[in-house]
Amino acid sequence: MVDRIKEIREKFFKTQANFSAYLGLSKQNTSDYERGKSTIPTKHIIKLANDYKINPTWLLLGHGNMLLSDTEKASTTQQIQELNDRIKELEIENKVLKELIKK
Repeated sequence: MVDRIKEIREKFFKTQANFSAYLGLSKQNTSDYERGKSTIPTKHIIKLANDYKINPTWLLLGHGNMLLSDTEKASTTQQIQELNDRIKELEIENKVLKELIKK
């Protein structure tokens, strides 16, 4: 994924500073994504999919084309949002379970 993040950045933003400003990150965050030190958050993947038609499957797994068609974009963005909502639910459930275990 690190090569694909850099590829997006170079194609659309040119510099790490521009990419960082677009996503509201520090330049260090962008550098960490490009070097594989940290994983790009789902909200940034959604933003790239919405604004630049970046294919999340391509970004995350390297499958398919870099860019989505308009039809694919709408479907993919909805799927990602549903998965993100489910992750949030699971995080809440996990927190509750941890509290119960403590008691």
